[in-house]
Amino acid sequence: MRNFKHNAKKAVLFLAVVIAYEMLFSFLLEPVTYQHFLETELKENEERGILPDMVVIGNSSVEMAFVPSVLEEGIGDAGCVLNAGTGSQMIWGTYYYLKELFRQYDIKYAVVGIDYSIFFGADSRNVRRDLVVLDRIHSADIRAEYIKNHFEKKEYIYLLKSYRNREYFGSMAENVSGKLDGNYRKGVDSREGTHYLERGYVYSTEKGDLHTGIYGANQVDVNQVSNESMEYLDKIVELCREEKVELHFVALPTSFSGIYGSDTYQSAVDFFNAYAADKGVPFCDMNLLRNRTEILPDDMLSDEGHLGYNGALICSDIYAEIFNRQRSGRDVSDYFYHSVDEMKKDIKGIVVCDLGTKPYGEAGDRMIHAKSIHEEGVIPEYEFWVCQEGSEWIKLQEYSEEAECFLPAKYLESKVDIQVNCRSRGSNAEWEKRKRISKEPE
Repeated sequence: MRNFKHNAKKAVLFLAVVIAYEMLFSFLLEPVTYQHFLETELKENEERGILPDMVVIGNSSVEMAFVPSVLEEGIGDAGCVLNAGTGSQMIWGTYYYLKELFRQYDIKYAVVGIDYSIFFGADSRNVRRDLVVLDRIHSADIRAEYIKNHFEKKEYIYLLKSYRNREYFGSMAENVSGKLDGNYRKGVDSREGTHYLERGYVYSTEKGDLHTGIYGANQVDVNQVSNESMEYLDKIVELCREEKVELHFVALPTSFSGIYGSDTYQSAVDFFNAYAADKGVPFCDMNLLRNRTEILPDDMLSDEGHLGYNGALICSDIYAEIFNRQRSGRDVSDYFYHSVDEMKKDIKGIVVCDLGTKPYGEAGDRMIHAKSIHEEGVIPEYEFWVCQEGSEWIKLQEYSEEAECFLPAKYLESKVDIQVNCRSRGSNAEWEKRKRISKEPE
């Protein structure tokens, strides 16, 4: 008996040391997370009697598209909206996160973001995207179910934050400094650039017209549907029915140019229209908004698949109107194009332009080449400019239909900015769209 007690004390002491070690090195190694700001804000709201009754959830496209306060203002029956988006959140992560939120709060409405890339094509395994969601789940049984179904045994070590963040050993001073900051303790993210703003929404700035180009085609293959992803989408539908939560699906804006260049995007829209209709769940694709290129042009994106703050304000405001209509069973078709082809045919003028350079000859010269997406029947004109670091802008070519321009090697001896302005032939505008790139000496 004495040996048993002795061994038990040793086991308890060992466990205490391990826990202390984990707490200490987690604090030192883990960077500042959005989770901290969200949980601090939710706790403060709860003390004031404010609890979420609506949740928008999905991956980072949701996280950076829906501003809770704007949704609350537009949806009269939503007192407190929680944005539960996380980076690279998979649909099973959405399912387990919703189970946790339904247990914590009396949720009336759930809006699930649909990212077509999650449902079509082969999935590449990434344990970190699941860890971000798992960290936000505090119910032991839900955590255990998530770990059992979606973590391999060799990945269990990643449950220790000290291990998963070991690569940040050289950033300990920065991590500690950030966590000891007064704003951090108050739940205020004072970092510049992309940062936490309110109830799960993450702020970012749009690229603007100078830094927005033509993105690659957004291709999907509906013949490679992920059975696992669809299984968990079915589970979400059933969970919401069991919990008496009104469920909505939405696809969030990505680049117009990426959709314009795709010959398969419509098949994904058709697939989810059919699925949603079969399940009796309202669905809309915000990429097919009428006048999309004027309301949410690509220069309102912070990158290919995420809205900047001003775009998020607009998206949230419009979606609140759509949500209200869908909730009351009214038609929303006047908000949307019927197809991608219809959207393509309805663009006006120059929508977006881009440029790049390629070697030309043996003396180090280069050739600038430009391109644009534009209304059918429009003939684009291009004007080319160059500016060496610390110098004035020099016009290389007046507006013309010529989409290529010679760039002498002398301009490439130091860092150089290259800009193309684009307009429709016959226009007197200084430019309709433009793009600027920087090039370092090779």
